[in-house]
Amino acid sequence: MPTGTSTSTRNWLGKATLLAGATLSLLACQEPSEIGLAPTTPVGVFFSDTFSVERSTVLLDSVQSNGLSGLLTGRYTDPIFGKGQAASFARLELSTAFTVVDKDKNVIPTAQIVYDSTRLVMSLQRESGFSYFYGDTLVPQQLTVHRLTEDIGTANYDIRNRIGYETQPLARFTVRPRPRTTTGDTALIARLPDAIGQDLIKLANTEEGRDATKFLAMNKKGLAVVTSTDRASLFQLSRFSYIAVYYHVQGDTTASSYGFFLSGNRFTNLTVDRAGTPLAGLRAGQALPSSATNGRTFVQPMTGVTTRLTFPSLLSIEENRRVGINRADLVITPTQPDGTFPGGGLPPYIALAEANGFQIARSSPNRLVQLVPIFPGVAINTTETSFYSPQVVTYNSRTRDYTINMTGYIQAILAGKRPNNGLYLLTPISSDIGPVSPQGALQPSRQQIYLNDRVQRMLLDGKASAKLVLFFTSSN
Repeated sequence: MPTGTSTSTRNWLGKATLLAGATLSLLACQEPSEIGLAPTTPVGVFFSDTFSVERSTVLLDSVQSNGLSGLLTGRYTDPIFGKGQAASFARLELSTAFTVVDKDKNVIPTAQIVYDSTRLVMSLQRESGFSYFYGDTLVPQQLTVHRLTEDIGTANYDIRNRIGYETQPLARFTVRPRPRTTTGDTALIARLPDAIGQDLIKLANTEEGRDATKFLAMNKKGLAVVTSTDRASLFQLSRFSYIAVYYHVQGDTTASSYGFFLSGNRFTNLTVDRAGTPLAGLRAGQALPSSATNGRTFVQPMTGVTTRLTFPSLLSIEENRRVGINRADLVITPTQPDGTFPGGGLPPYIALAEANGFQIARSSPNRLVQLVPIFPGVAINTTETSFYSPQVVTYNSRTRDYTINMTGYIQAILAGKRPNNGLYLLTPISSDIGPVSPQGALQPSRQQIYLNDRVQRMLLDGKASAKLVLFFTSSN
C-alpha cells in the first residue's frame, strides 16, 4: 500500500459494484498505456480518505484586477488579514451612439445642440437587491471622485498598479452602504464642472460619438474613485455609473441627456497592511506551511493571499499495481465565521486553479485560468479546450463544506496528462465563470469579470479542513 495511506476493503462497498463495473467496461476499451485494467484481471474496489493533503499559505506574485464587474473602493480593518484600501480607475465609454435628432428624426447640426449641465450618477452594485460589503458598514465613508491625469490602456493591470489623478476632487459623497437592506444609498448624484460636459457634448453626431473604437482612440481621461475613511468597509459601485450630459435643441425646450458609462478600460488598486496579524511575515514568492501558522491556512484571493493544496503521496497509489479511479472528492471544511468576521459570511463559491510556481497557471494563447474542470464529460489535457467548462462548487450549509469532484483531474495526473504541482483556492462571485458564451464563442473576459472580483475570506484549520477521498479499482 502507498506510504502514509490507510486503505481498506469494505463489505458495504459492494454498493459500488455498478460503479466499478462501469469503470472496467470503460477501461477495457482503453489502450494499455492508459490507466486501467484488463477485464480478466482480478480486481478489488478500495476506499481511502487518508491521502496526504498538504496546505500552505502563499502570496501570489500577481493578481489581475482589470475588467472586473464593478468599481471596488473603500477601506477596511480585518484582525486576521490586515488593513486594506481599494481605489478604482475607469475610462469613459459610449452607452449608445450619441445621435441627436429633431422631432422628425433628422440628424441636426452640432451647432444647434445647446449644452445645459452635467451630472455624475453613481450607484452601488447590487445583486438580488443587496449590495456587497466587507468591513464595518456602520461607519459613513467619505468618497471622492477625481479626473485622471493618465490614460488607462488595454494591457492587464494588477492590484498593485495605480495611476495619477488630480488632487482636487470633482465630486464628494458620504456613503452608507446598508448591505442587508434594499434601501440605503443606491444612487449618488453630483453636479460636475461645465467644462467636462461642454467638451463631451461636442461628440454628438460625430464619428467619434457613434463609434466606440474611435471614441476610445480620443483618449478621453476617465475618473478615479477613492475613499479616505479608515476602519470602514469595502463596497462596489456599478460599472454602469455614468456622466450624464444634459442638453436641448435650439427652438425646443424639451430637455434631453446622454450618458457616458464608466465601463470602459478599468482596474482596481488594492493595498493591504498585514502588520500585527498572523500574516505579518508573508512575502511574495514565499509559502507559509500550516505548521508555521498553528495549523491554519488563509484564503483571500483578491488580495493575493490564498491556500495552496498539494498531494505529495498521490503518485504512490500506483506502486507495483495498476489503478483506475472510480471517484475522487476533495472536501474543504472552512472555519465557521465568528464575531470578528468582516465579510458577512463564507464565500458562496470556490474553484481550484492549477499552480505555476507562485502564479496561477494560464493557458496559451488566450491566457485562460486553468481551473479544475467539470467531470465527467471533459478531457483534461494540455489543450485550452480542457478549461472551457470550469468546476465551481457551492457551499453546502447543511454539511458546512465544499465538495469538489476531482475524479477526472486525478486520473489526468496519474496518466501524466496534468502536472502534480498543486492547486490554489479561489473564491469566484458567480458559478458562471466559463470563458465560453452561451452561443459557444470564446470570450476570456467573461472569466475575468467574476473570478476574482471582490474581497472574500476563509480560514482552514487543521488536517480535517482539506481531505481527499478516493474510491479506486486496483490490481497487482
